Amino acid sequence: MIPMDDGAALILTVGNFSNADGKTILDEGVAATEVVRAAAATETDDGEDVAATGVQKEPAPGPRPLSPDDPVLQKALQLLKNPAKKAA
Repeated sequence: MIPMDDGAALILTVGNFSNADGKTILDEGVAATEVVRAAAATETDDGEDVAATGVQKEPAPGPRPLSPDDPVLQKALQLLKNPAKKAA
């Protein structure tokens, strides 16, 4: 508990997550169960063809806008609509 100047307090908690083998996720990471390759960009954000200009811009920071043609989005939606059956 961290007391504040106005009499309030901040309670700070920390969680540790482990996989089934007991190894912490921070040490081991999480392996992807599905791998989807995004399509290579052939057009810049301003509509110029990369092949024509020969220059590819750095991706903008943050999440990119979703497109209905995005293969990663399509695979995620497919997995959400048809969840895998778990082994008994």
